[in-house]
Amino acid sequence: AILELWWARDDDGRRLRHDFTDPDWDTRFLGDLYQDLSEHARKQYALLQTPVFVEEFILDRTLDPAIDEFGLDGFKMIDPACGSGHFLLGAFHRLFTRWRDRQPASNPRELAQRALDSIYGVDINPFAVEIARFRLLVAALKASGETRLVDLPDFHVNVAVGDSLLHGTRGDRLLSGAAEFASVIDHQYPTEDADQAERILQADTYHAVVGNPPYITVKDPALNAVYRALYASCHRQYSLAVPFLERFFQLAIRGSSDRPAGFVGTITANSFMKREFGKKLVEEFLPTVDLTHVIDTSGAYIPGHGTPTVILFGRRRPPTTPTVRAVL
Repeated sequence: AILELWWARDDDGRRLRHDFTDPDWDTRFLGDLYQDLSEHARKQYALLQTPVFVEEFILDRTLDPAIDEFGLDGFKMIDPACGSGHFLLGAFHRLFTRWRDRQPASNPRELAQRALDSIYGVDINPFAVEIARFRLLVAALKASGETRLVDLPDFHVNVAVGDSLLHGTRGDRLLSGAAEFASVIDHQYPTEDADQAERILQADTYHAVVGNPPYITVKDPALNAVYRALYASCHRQYSLAVPFLERFFQLAIRGSSDRPAGFVGTITANSFMKREFGKKLVEEFLPTVDLTHVIDTSGAYIPGHGTPTVILFGRRRPPTTPTVRAVL
């Protein structure tokens, strides 16, 4: 019945009744459709699409300068709360264009895979991850100049289902009371790609870390306690914006005398700036990193975002100046 619905034609039999033909191959509507159809996803995973102009604004100030500083070879970016993949798609187009400009004579299929090799994403929502994987595949198909999936090589996409706050490594942060929380940390949902998520979520690895993490509070008491033990910034009735901000900086390359620091950019709820649960994050964690910009977007209309937001940019290194640039 589903197939017949999509194959149905008009009365004259010439045109599909539901035609999604698009010369630009824009797949963003899939994420929009999923968000609008699934109230469960909106509540359970805080699924919320990042508007294109916000995504581009953040990538302009993270991905592009990171490529300029680190170069294309071996470049890695990640969105640890990738949802249906808006930041990943934006990164793919930028990376593929850079490779094409650098090696115009190379096979576009090869350049598409090189772009995919630089892009990593993780999300706890399996449906959103499938959408992200499919969108990246369609983008690679278009970049390759092909129109049929059967003509493509077996593109490899680094997007996994998993909890970015639990899986992987966290650098020098050790879990207090490890035995007490072992059952929660070792637990895996059948939908999770645990091994792949573990491989992707390695601290001190990424040249650029971007995303729009969930802002909800953690209802499950066991999980709430584990996050609190793993992330020192978690305080009182914290929202997930707090541990995710700490996690973003953990995943970025730590700057040192012989290598530059990774770039971090995120749009998140600004509630931690105004409420008691943000105290540790503001007073204890953020002073340890180079927070370069605080852009308070709470008064700006961002479609679909009823929660007041802030955009933060920084680098994983000690502060280089006594000044933080703020737009209020």
